[in-house]
Amino acid sequence: MGKGLSLQKHVVIIGGGITGLAAAYEAALGTDSEAGRPKVTLLEQSDRFGGKIKTHKSDDFVIESGPDSIYTRKSGGLELVRELGLDSELVYSPANLKTGILRNGKVYSIPPGMSFGLPTNLRPFIFNSLIPFKGKVRGLLDFLLPADTTEGDKSIGDMLRRRIGDDLVNILAEPMLAGIYAGNINRLSVEAVAPYLRDMEQSNRSLVGAMLKQGKAARAASRRQQSTPAGKPRGVFVALTEGLEQLVDTLEDKLRPLVNLRKQTSVIQVRREDNGTFNLALRTSDGQTEQLAADAVIITVPAFAARRLIPAQGKTYDQLLDIPYVSSGTVSLVYPQRVEETRLPFTGFLVPRGEDEMLTACTVVSSKWPGSSRSGQIIVRGYIGRDGEEASLGKTDDVIVNHVKRQMQRYLGLSGNPVWQAVDRWPQSMPQYLVGHNDRVAAIRKQLALDVPLLYLAGAGYGGLGIPDCITQGRDAMKACLRDLANQPSDATISVER
Repeated sequence: MGKGLSLQKHVVIIGGGITGLAAAYEAALGTDSEAGRPKVTLLEQSDRFGGKIKTHKSDDFVIESGPDSIYTRKSGGLELVRELGLDSELVYSPANLKTGILRNGKVYSIPPGMSFGLPTNLRPFIFNSLIPFKGKVRGLLDFLLPADTTEGDKSIGDMLRRRIGDDLVNILAEPMLAGIYAGNINRLSVEAVAPYLRDMEQSNRSLVGAMLKQGKAARAASRRQQSTPAGKPRGVFVALTEGLEQLVDTLEDKLRPLVNLRKQTSVIQVRREDNGTFNLALRTSDGQTEQLAADAVIITVPAFAARRLIPAQGKTYDQLLDIPYVSSGTVSLVYPQRVEETRLPFTGFLVPRGEDEMLTACTVVSSKWPGSSRSGQIIVRGYIGRDGEEASLGKTDDVIVNHVKRQMQRYLGLSGNPVWQAVDRWPQSMPQYLVGHNDRVAAIRKQLALDVPLLYLAGAGYGGLGIPDCITQGRDAMKACLRDLANQPSDATISVER
Protein backbone atom coordinates (compact mmCIF):
# COMPACT_ATOMS: atom_id res chain seq x y z
CA MET A 1 0.00 0.00 0.00
CA GLY A 2 2.49 2.94 -0.28
CA LYS A 3 2.64 5.59 2.44
CA GLY A 4 -1.04 5.78 3.23
CA LEU A 5 -3.46 8.50 2.14
CA SER A 6 -2.63 11.14 -0.42
CA LEU A 7 -4.50 14.22 -1.60
CA GLN A 8 -3.20 13.63 -5.11
CA LYS A 9 -6.00 12.39 -7.34
CA HIS A 10 -5.58 9.28 -9.45
CA VAL A 11 -6.85 9.25 -13.04
CA VAL A 12 -6.85 5.99 -15.01
CA ILE A 13 -6.91 6.10 -18.82
CA ILE A 14 -8.11 2.96 -20.59
CA GLY A 15 -6.64 2.60 -24.08
CA GLY A 16 -3.15 3.53 -25.24
CA GLY A 17 -3.87 4.79 -28.74
CA ILE A 18 -3.17 8.39 -29.69
CA THR A 19 -6.29 9.57 -27.80
CA GLY A 20 -5.17 7.97 -24.55
CA LEU A 21 -1.59 9.18 -24.99
CA ALA A 22 -2.84 12.73 -25.60
CA ALA A 23 -5.00 12.58 -22.47
CA ALA A 24 -2.00 11.42 -20.41
CA TYR A 25 0.15 14.16 -21.94
CA GLU A 26 -2.42 16.81 -21.01
CA ALA A 27 -2.35 15.69 -17.39
CA ALA A 28 1.42 15.38 -17.16
CA LEU A 29 2.76 18.14 -19.41
CA GLY A 30 -0.17 20.16 -20.72
CA THR A 31 -1.82 23.27 -19.37
CA ASP A 32 -1.90 23.93 -15.63
CA SER A 33 -4.94 22.72 -13.73
CA GLU A 34 -6.64 24.00 -10.59
CA ALA A 35 -6.67 20.39 -9.41
CA GLY A 36 -2.91 20.12 -9.65
CA ARG A 37 -1.10 17.32 -11.39
CA PRO A 38 -2.90 14.04 -10.81
CA LYS A 39 -1.35 10.63 -10.58
CA VAL A 40 -2.02 9.02 -13.99
CA THR A 41 -2.07 5.38 -15.06
CA LEU A 42 -2.40 4.53 -18.75
CA LEU A 43 -3.56 0.98 -19.52
CA GLU A 44 -3.08 -0.69 -22.91
CA GLN A 45 -4.03 -4.31 -23.59
CA SER A 46 -1.60 -4.86 -26.50
CA ASP A 47 2.19 -4.88 -26.39
CA ARG A 48 2.57 -1.41 -27.90
CA PHE A 49 1.15 2.09 -27.65
CA GLY A 50 -0.16 4.10 -30.60
CA GLY A 51 -3.14 2.06 -31.82
CA LYS A 52 -3.41 2.34 -35.60
CA ILE A 53 -0.31 4.54 -35.79
CA LYS A 54 2.39 2.08 -36.79
CA THR A 55 5.39 2.51 -39.10
CA HIS A 56 7.41 0.02 -41.14
CA LYS A 57 10.95 1.35 -41.28
CA SER A 58 14.31 0.24 -42.66
CA ASP A 59 17.44 1.83 -44.10
CA ASP A 60 15.62 1.94 -47.44
CA PHE A 61 12.13 3.19 -46.62
CA VAL A 62 9.57 4.58 -44.18
CA ILE A 63 6.04 3.26 -44.75
CA GLU A 64 2.97 3.73 -42.61
CA SER A 65 0.79 0.69 -41.98
CA GLY A 66 -2.09 2.83 -40.70
CA PRO A 67 -2.78 6.56 -41.19
CA ASP A 68 -0.05 8.24 -43.21
CA SER A 69 -0.38 11.90 -42.29
CA ILE A 70 -1.68 14.63 -40.01
CA TYR A 71 -4.24 17.09 -41.38
CA THR A 72 -2.98 20.62 -40.70
CA ARG A 73 -6.28 22.48 -40.99
CA LYS A 74 -7.25 21.00 -37.63
CA SER A 75 -4.89 22.39 -35.03
CA GLY A 76 -4.68 19.52 -32.54
CA GLY A 77 -2.06 17.49 -34.41
CA LEU A 78 0.45 20.19 -35.35
CA GLU A 79 0.08 21.81 -31.95
CA LEU A 80 1.13 18.63 -30.16
CA VAL A 81 3.95 17.93 -32.62
CA ARG A 82 5.38 21.38 -31.91
CA GLU A 83 4.95 21.07 -28.16
CA LEU A 84 6.99 17.88 -28.33
CA GLY A 85 9.79 19.71 -30.19
CA LEU A 86 9.32 17.80 -33.45
CA ASP A 87 9.05 20.85 -35.71
CA SER A 88 12.27 20.03 -37.53
CA GLU A 89 10.93 16.54 -38.32
CA LEU A 90 7.84 17.80 -40.18
CA VAL A 91 7.48 16.93 -43.85
CA TYR A 92 4.75 18.57 -45.93
CA SER A 93 3.06 16.79 -48.79
CA PRO A 94 3.23 18.47 -52.22
CA ALA A 95 0.39 20.94 -52.79
CA ASN A 96 -0.63 19.50 -56.16
CA LEU A 97 -0.79 15.73 -56.32
CA LYS A 98 -2.01 14.12 -59.51
CA THR A 99 -4.78 11.88 -58.23
CA GLY A 100 -6.85 9.69 -60.50
CA ILE A 101 -10.06 7.79 -60.23
CA LEU A 102 -10.88 4.37 -61.65
CA ARG A 103 -13.86 4.25 -64.00
CA ASN A 104 -14.81 1.43 -66.36
CA GLY A 105 -11.36 -0.13 -66.04
CA LYS A 106 -9.40 3.04 -66.77
CA VAL A 107 -7.82 5.63 -64.48
CA TYR A 108 -8.87 9.21 -65.23
CA SER A 109 -7.51 12.41 -63.74
CA ILE A 110 -9.81 13.95 -61.14
CA PRO A 111 -10.70 17.48 -62.28
CA PRO A 112 -8.74 19.96 -60.15
CA GLY A 113 -10.64 21.46 -57.26
CA MET A 114 -13.28 18.78 -56.70
CA SER A 115 -14.55 18.34 -53.15
CA PHE A 116 -17.26 15.80 -52.26
CA GLY A 117 -18.19 15.76 -55.96
CA LEU A 118 -18.64 19.54 -55.98
CA PRO A 119 -16.50 21.75 -58.24
CA THR A 120 -14.53 24.68 -56.84
CA ASN A 121 -13.41 25.63 -60.37
CA LEU A 122 -15.96 25.52 -63.19
CA ARG A 123 -13.65 25.22 -66.22
CA PRO A 124 -11.92 21.90 -65.32
CA PHE A 125 -15.29 20.57 -64.19
CA ILE A 126 -16.84 21.19 -67.61
CA PHE A 127 -13.84 20.23 -69.76
CA ASN A 128 -12.95 16.76 -68.51
CA SER A 129 -13.50 13.24 -69.82
CA LEU A 130 -14.24 11.60 -66.48
CA ILE A 131 -17.75 12.93 -65.86
CA PRO A 132 -20.36 12.12 -68.52
CA PHE A 133 -22.16 15.04 -70.17
CA LYS A 134 -25.46 14.26 -68.48
CA GLY A 135 -23.69 14.20 -65.12
CA LYS A 136 -22.26 17.67 -65.70
CA VAL A 137 -25.67 19.03 -66.75
CA ARG A 138 -27.37 17.45 -63.74
CA GLY A 139 -24.71 18.87 -61.41
CA LEU A 140 -25.20 22.38 -62.75
CA LEU A 141 -28.95 22.13 -62.14
CA ASP A 142 -28.01 22.75 -58.52
CA PHE A 143 -28.04 26.47 -59.40
CA LEU A 144 -31.81 26.22 -59.84
CA LEU A 145 -32.70 24.13 -56.79
CA PRO A 146 -33.98 25.68 -53.55
CA ALA A 147 -32.28 24.96 -50.25
CA ASP A 148 -33.56 22.02 -48.25
CA THR A 149 -35.23 23.49 -45.16
CA THR A 150 -36.30 20.20 -43.57
CA GLU A 151 -35.14 19.64 -39.99
CA GLY A 152 -32.97 16.82 -38.75
CA ASP A 153 -29.92 14.92 -39.87
CA LYS A 154 -29.68 13.07 -43.17
CA SER A 155 -27.12 11.07 -45.10
CA ILE A 156 -24.50 12.83 -47.20
CA GLY A 157 -25.64 10.68 -50.11
CA ASP A 158 -29.26 11.85 -49.85
CA MET A 159 -28.20 15.46 -49.62
CA LEU A 160 -25.76 15.39 -52.52
CA ARG A 161 -27.94 13.28 -54.80
CA ARG A 162 -30.68 15.87 -54.41
CA ARG A 163 -28.27 18.71 -55.22
CA ILE A 164 -25.96 17.30 -57.94
CA GLY A 165 -27.39 13.93 -59.03
CA ASP A 166 -26.22 10.32 -59.04
CA ASP A 167 -23.29 10.56 -61.49
CA LEU A 168 -21.22 13.02 -59.47
CA VAL A 169 -22.03 11.21 -56.24
CA ASN A 170 -21.17 7.73 -57.52
CA ILE A 171 -18.12 8.70 -59.59
CA LEU A 172 -16.52 11.26 -57.27
CA ALA A 173 -18.16 11.93 -53.91
CA GLU A 174 -18.53 8.34 -52.74
CA PRO A 175 -14.94 7.18 -53.40
CA MET A 176 -13.54 10.45 -52.00
CA LEU A 177 -15.46 9.89 -48.78
CA ALA A 178 -14.66 6.17 -48.67
CA GLY A 179 -10.98 7.06 -48.81
CA ILE A 180 -11.36 8.87 -45.48
CA TYR A 181 -14.06 6.96 -43.61
CA ALA A 182 -14.17 3.58 -45.40
CA GLY A 183 -17.90 4.30 -45.36
CA ASN A 184 -21.07 4.23 -47.40
CA ILE A 185 -22.13 7.69 -48.47
CA ASN A 186 -25.78 6.68 -48.25
CA ARG A 187 -25.41 5.91 -44.52
CA LEU A 188 -22.98 8.54 -43.26
CA SER A 189 -24.32 11.59 -41.43
CA VAL A 190 -24.04 15.08 -42.87
CA GLU A 191 -24.08 16.62 -39.40
CA ALA A 192 -21.25 14.41 -38.12
CA VAL A 193 -19.06 14.14 -41.22
CA ALA A 194 -19.59 17.32 -43.25
CA PRO A 195 -21.70 19.85 -41.31
CA TYR A 196 -20.31 22.67 -43.42
CA LEU A 197 -22.18 21.25 -46.44
CA ARG A 198 -25.48 21.59 -44.60
CA ASP A 199 -24.57 25.12 -43.52
CA MET A 200 -23.60 26.05 -47.07
CA GLU A 201 -26.84 24.69 -48.47
CA GLN A 202 -28.98 26.59 -45.97
CA SER A 203 -27.12 29.89 -46.39
CA ASN A 204 -26.70 29.85 -50.18
CA ARG A 205 -29.09 29.45 -53.07
CA SER A 206 -26.69 26.99 -54.70
CA LEU A 207 -24.28 24.53 -53.11
CA VAL A 208 -22.15 24.50 -56.27
CA GLY A 209 -22.18 28.29 -56.32
CA ALA A 210 -20.96 28.43 -52.73
CA MET A 211 -18.13 26.00 -53.50
CA LEU A 212 -17.09 28.04 -56.55
CA LYS A 213 -16.83 31.15 -54.36
CA GLN A 214 -14.67 29.27 -51.89
CA GLY A 215 -12.48 27.98 -54.70
CA LYS A 216 -11.97 31.47 -56.12
CA ALA A 217 -10.96 32.80 -52.72
CA ALA A 218 -8.58 29.87 -52.16
CA ARG A 219 -6.89 30.37 -55.55
CA ALA A 220 -6.42 34.07 -54.85
CA ALA A 221 -4.86 33.26 -51.47
CA SER A 222 -2.56 30.72 -53.13
CA ARG A 223 -1.40 33.30 -55.69
CA ARG A 224 -0.65 35.77 -52.92
CA GLN A 225 1.35 33.15 -51.06
CA GLN A 226 3.38 32.28 -54.14
CA SER A 227 4.27 35.92 -54.60
CA THR A 228 5.82 36.12 -51.12
CA PRO A 229 9.35 35.08 -50.18
CA ALA A 230 7.91 31.89 -48.66
CA GLY A 231 7.43 30.60 -52.19
CA LYS A 232 5.26 27.69 -53.26
CA PRO A 233 2.19 26.72 -51.23
CA ARG A 234 2.50 23.57 -49.19
CA GLY A 235 0.06 20.71 -48.92
CA VAL A 236 -2.41 20.45 -46.06
CA PHE A 237 -0.99 17.14 -44.81
CA VAL A 238 2.22 16.55 -42.87
CA ALA A 239 4.23 13.48 -41.92
CA LEU A 240 7.38 12.99 -39.83
CA THR A 241 10.77 12.08 -41.25
CA GLU A 242 10.91 8.84 -39.23
CA GLY A 243 7.23 8.07 -39.64
CA LEU A 244 4.22 8.86 -37.48
CA GLU A 245 5.34 6.29 -34.95
CA GLN A 246 7.97 8.91 -34.08
CA LEU A 247 5.12 10.91 -32.52
CA VAL A 248 4.08 7.91 -30.41
CA ASP A 249 7.67 7.11 -29.38
CA THR A 250 8.31 10.73 -28.37
CA LEU A 251 5.12 10.85 -26.33
CA GLU A 252 6.03 7.59 -24.61
CA ASP A 253 9.52 8.87 -23.77
CA LYS A 254 8.14 12.15 -22.38
CA LEU A 255 5.45 10.42 -20.33
CA ARG A 256 7.45 7.51 -18.91
CA PRO A 257 8.94 9.44 -15.92
CA LEU A 258 5.57 11.05 -15.13
CA VAL A 259 2.89 8.47 -15.92
CA ASN A 260 2.45 4.83 -14.99
CA LEU A 261 2.51 3.30 -18.48
CA ARG A 262 1.24 -0.27 -18.53
CA LYS A 263 1.09 -2.48 -21.62
CA GLN A 264 -0.44 -5.94 -21.93
CA THR A 265 -2.97 -5.09 -19.25
CA SER A 266 -6.68 -5.62 -19.93
CA VAL A 267 -9.55 -4.05 -18.01
CA ILE A 268 -12.12 -6.67 -17.11
CA GLN A 269 -14.53 -4.45 -15.22
CA VAL A 270 -14.99 -0.89 -13.99
CA ARG A 271 -17.01 -0.59 -10.80
CA ARG A 272 -18.12 2.64 -9.15
CA GLU A 273 -18.03 2.48 -5.37
CA ASP A 274 -20.62 4.01 -3.06
CA ASN A 275 -18.15 6.74 -2.09
CA GLY A 276 -17.83 7.87 -5.73
CA THR A 277 -14.42 6.39 -6.49
CA PHE A 278 -13.74 3.62 -9.02
CA ASN A 279 -12.36 0.13 -8.73
CA LEU A 280 -10.94 -1.48 -11.87
CA ALA A 281 -10.43 -5.21 -12.22
CA LEU A 282 -7.36 -5.88 -14.38
CA ARG A 283 -5.81 -8.90 -16.05
CA THR A 284 -2.11 -8.91 -16.89
CA SER A 285 -0.30 -10.76 -19.68
CA ASP A 286 0.54 -13.67 -17.37
CA GLY A 287 -3.15 -14.18 -16.55
CA GLN A 288 -2.98 -12.64 -13.09
CA THR A 289 -5.78 -10.37 -11.87
CA GLU A 290 -5.50 -7.30 -9.69
CA GLN A 291 -7.53 -4.34 -8.48
CA LEU A 292 -6.78 -0.67 -9.16
CA ALA A 293 -8.45 2.27 -7.42
CA ALA A 294 -9.10 5.57 -9.22
CA ASP A 295 -10.78 8.91 -8.63
CA ALA A 296 -11.64 9.32 -12.34
CA VAL A 297 -11.56 7.20 -15.48
CA ILE A 298 -11.17 8.15 -19.14
CA ILE A 299 -12.16 5.43 -21.64
CA THR A 300 -10.60 5.79 -25.10
CA VAL A 301 -11.26 2.32 -26.54
CA PRO A 302 -13.76 1.74 -29.41
CA ALA A 303 -17.43 2.35 -28.60
CA PHE A 304 -18.40 -1.34 -28.55
CA ALA A 305 -15.63 -2.06 -26.01
CA ALA A 306 -16.52 1.03 -23.97
CA ARG A 307 -20.09 -0.27 -23.59
CA ARG A 308 -18.81 -3.32 -21.73
CA LEU A 309 -16.87 -1.15 -19.28
CA ILE A 310 -19.43 1.50 -18.34
CA PRO A 311 -20.66 0.68 -14.81
CA ALA A 312 -24.27 1.68 -15.54
CA GLN A 313 -27.17 0.11 -17.39
CA GLY A 314 -29.82 1.56 -19.68
CA LYS A 315 -30.84 1.89 -23.29
CA THR A 316 -28.93 5.14 -23.62
CA TYR A 317 -25.62 3.32 -23.29
CA ASP A 318 -26.73 0.61 -25.70
CA GLN A 319 -26.51 3.32 -28.37
CA LEU A 320 -22.75 2.81 -28.23
CA LEU A 321 -23.44 -0.43 -30.08
CA ASP A 322 -25.18 1.62 -32.79
CA ILE A 323 -21.78 3.04 -33.77
CA PRO A 324 -20.60 0.33 -36.18
CA TYR A 325 -16.96 -0.24 -37.02
CA VAL A 326 -15.60 -1.32 -40.41
CA SER A 327 -12.45 -3.39 -40.89
CA SER A 328 -9.79 -2.13 -43.28
CA GLY A 329 -6.28 -2.92 -44.35
CA THR A 330 -3.25 -1.70 -46.28
CA VAL A 331 -0.97 -3.49 -48.73
CA SER A 332 2.53 -2.00 -48.96
CA LEU A 333 4.77 -2.82 -51.93
CA VAL A 334 8.32 -1.62 -52.56
CA TYR A 335 9.52 -1.86 -56.17
CA PRO A 336 13.08 -1.41 -57.43
CA GLN A 337 13.04 1.69 -59.60
CA ARG A 338 13.36 1.21 -63.35
CA VAL A 339 13.94 3.89 -65.95
CA GLU A 340 10.55 3.40 -67.59
CA GLU A 341 8.83 3.72 -64.24
CA THR A 342 10.34 6.96 -63.00
CA ARG A 343 7.39 8.98 -64.27
CA LEU A 344 4.22 7.40 -63.05
CA PRO A 345 0.96 8.71 -64.51
CA PHE A 346 -0.62 9.33 -61.09
CA THR A 347 0.38 9.76 -57.46
CA GLY A 348 -2.59 7.62 -56.53
CA PHE A 349 -6.14 6.79 -57.48
CA LEU A 350 -9.55 6.19 -55.89
CA VAL A 351 -11.75 3.21 -56.66
CA PRO A 352 -15.56 3.65 -56.76
CA ARG A 353 -17.76 0.77 -55.65
CA GLY A 354 -18.08 -1.95 -58.26
CA GLU A 355 -14.82 -1.12 -60.05
CA ASP A 356 -12.61 -3.62 -58.18
CA GLU A 357 -13.42 -6.54 -55.91
CA MET A 358 -10.69 -5.63 -53.44
CA LEU A 359 -9.03 -2.22 -53.84
CA THR A 360 -10.65 0.96 -52.52
CA ALA A 361 -7.70 3.27 -53.27
CA CYS A 362 -3.99 3.40 -54.02
CA THR A 363 -1.24 5.86 -53.10
CA VAL A 364 2.23 6.15 -54.59
CA VAL A 365 3.90 6.81 -51.27
CA SER A 366 7.27 7.70 -52.77
CA SER A 367 5.60 10.50 -54.78
CA LYS A 368 3.38 11.81 -51.97
CA TRP A 369 6.24 11.61 -49.45
CA PRO A 370 9.54 11.72 -51.41
CA GLY A 371 11.60 11.21 -48.25
CA SER A 372 9.93 7.88 -47.61
CA SER A 373 12.06 6.21 -50.26
CA ARG A 374 15.67 6.43 -49.18
CA SER A 375 17.15 4.31 -51.95
CA GLY A 376 15.22 5.54 -54.97
CA GLN A 377 12.65 2.78 -54.79
CA ILE A 378 8.99 3.15 -55.76
CA ILE A 379 6.63 2.59 -52.85
CA VAL A 380 2.90 2.07 -53.27
CA ARG A 381 0.11 1.35 -50.80
CA GLY A 382 -3.15 -0.29 -51.72
CA TYR A 383 -6.16 0.09 -49.44
CA ILE A 384 -8.75 -2.62 -48.90
CA GLY A 385 -11.98 -2.82 -46.91
CA ARG A 386 -14.93 -0.44 -46.55
CA ASP A 387 -18.53 -0.55 -45.40
CA GLY A 388 -20.16 -3.51 -47.15
CA GLU A 389 -16.89 -4.67 -48.76
CA GLU A 390 -14.80 -6.31 -46.04
CA ALA A 391 -14.68 -9.90 -47.32
CA SER A 392 -11.32 -9.44 -49.05
CA LEU A 393 -9.63 -8.98 -45.66
CA GLY A 394 -10.31 -12.65 -44.97
CA LYS A 395 -8.18 -13.78 -47.91
CA THR A 396 -4.59 -14.90 -47.45
CA ASP A 397 -1.72 -12.43 -47.70
CA ASP A 398 -0.56 -14.04 -50.95
CA VAL A 399 -3.96 -13.66 -52.59
CA ILE A 400 -4.23 -10.02 -51.50
CA VAL A 401 -0.69 -9.11 -52.54
CA ASN A 402 -0.99 -10.81 -55.95
CA HIS A 403 -4.22 -8.99 -56.69
CA VAL A 404 -2.77 -5.60 -55.76
CA LYS A 405 0.39 -6.31 -57.78
CA ARG A 406 -1.71 -7.06 -60.88
CA GLN A 407 -3.63 -3.82 -60.46
CA MET A 408 -0.45 -1.80 -59.94
CA GLN A 409 0.88 -3.15 -63.22
CA ARG A 410 -2.42 -2.57 -64.99
CA TYR A 411 -3.06 0.98 -63.80
CA LEU A 412 0.39 2.37 -62.94
CA GLY A 413 2.64 0.31 -65.19
CA LEU A 414 4.65 -1.18 -62.32
CA SER A 415 6.03 -4.49 -63.57
CA GLY A 416 8.16 -7.10 -61.89
CA ASN A 417 8.07 -8.22 -58.29
CA PRO A 418 8.36 -6.02 -55.22
CA VAL A 419 11.53 -6.35 -53.15
CA TRP A 420 9.47 -5.94 -49.97
CA GLN A 421 5.78 -6.32 -49.17
CA ALA A 422 3.44 -6.29 -46.19
CA VAL A 423 -0.27 -6.71 -45.50
CA ASP A 424 -1.62 -4.92 -42.43
CA ARG A 425 -5.16 -5.70 -41.31
CA TRP A 426 -7.04 -3.37 -38.97
CA PRO A 427 -10.12 -5.22 -37.67
CA GLN A 428 -13.05 -3.03 -36.63
CA SER A 429 -10.87 0.05 -36.96
CA MET A 430 -13.05 2.62 -38.74
CA PRO A 431 -16.07 3.96 -36.83
CA GLN A 432 -19.05 4.87 -38.99
CA TYR A 433 -20.89 8.08 -38.18
CA LEU A 434 -24.35 7.07 -39.31
CA VAL A 435 -27.33 9.42 -39.56
CA GLY A 436 -28.15 10.70 -36.07
CA HIS A 437 -24.61 10.11 -34.77
CA ASN A 438 -24.20 13.48 -33.05
CA ASP A 439 -27.51 13.13 -31.21
CA ARG A 440 -26.59 9.63 -30.04
CA VAL A 441 -23.22 10.75 -28.71
CA ALA A 442 -24.73 13.81 -27.00
CA ALA A 443 -27.36 11.66 -25.28
CA ILE A 444 -24.72 9.18 -24.09
CA ARG A 445 -22.47 11.91 -22.70
CA LYS A 446 -25.37 13.66 -20.95
CA GLN A 447 -26.59 10.46 -19.29
CA LEU A 448 -23.07 9.41 -18.38
CA ALA A 449 -22.46 12.70 -16.55
CA LEU A 450 -25.59 12.02 -14.47
CA ASP A 451 -25.07 8.32 -13.79
CA VAL A 452 -21.29 8.01 -13.55
CA PRO A 453 -19.63 11.34 -12.71
CA LEU A 454 -15.89 11.48 -13.40
CA LEU A 455 -16.05 8.86 -16.14
CA TYR A 456 -15.39 10.17 -19.67
CA LEU A 457 -15.46 8.87 -23.25
CA ALA A 458 -13.06 10.02 -25.96
CA GLY A 459 -11.74 8.67 -29.24
CA ALA A 460 -12.38 8.09 -32.90
CA GLY A 461 -15.85 6.66 -32.34
CA TYR A 462 -17.33 9.93 -31.12
CA GLY A 463 -16.13 13.23 -32.55
CA GLY A 464 -13.68 12.80 -35.42
CA LEU A 465 -11.43 9.91 -36.42
CA GLY A 466 -8.37 11.75 -37.77
CA ILE A 467 -5.21 12.08 -35.68
CA PRO A 468 -5.83 15.78 -34.84
CA ASP A 469 -9.42 15.01 -33.78
CA CYS A 470 -8.32 12.15 -31.52
CA ILE A 471 -5.57 14.24 -29.94
CA THR A 472 -8.00 17.08 -29.26
CA GLN A 473 -10.58 14.71 -27.79
CA GLY A 474 -8.04 13.13 -25.46
CA ARG A 475 -6.75 16.46 -24.22
CA ASP A 476 -10.25 17.91 -23.84
CA ALA A 477 -11.41 14.86 -21.88
CA MET A 478 -8.51 15.27 -19.45
CA LYS A 479 -9.16 19.01 -19.11
CA ALA A 480 -12.80 18.29 -18.27
CA CYS A 481 -11.72 15.59 -15.83
CA LEU A 482 -9.30 17.90 -14.02
CA ARG A 483 -11.89 20.69 -13.84
CA ASP A 484 -14.43 18.32 -12.33
CA LEU A 485 -11.91 17.01 -9.82
CA ALA A 486 -11.03 20.57 -8.84
CA ASN A 487 -14.71 21.40 -8.32
CA GLN A 488 -15.32 18.50 -5.98
CA PRO A 489 -16.24 19.43 -2.38
CA SER A 490 -13.24 19.75 -0.10
CA ASP A 491 -14.35 16.68 1.84
CA ALA A 492 -14.39 14.53 -1.28
CA THR A 493 -13.12 10.99 -0.89
CA ILE A 494 -9.37 10.64 -0.94
CA SER A 495 -7.97 7.80 -3.04
CA VAL A 496 -5.43 5.37 -1.70
CA GLU A 497 -2.03 5.06 -3.35
CA ARG A 498 -1.28 1.49 -4.35
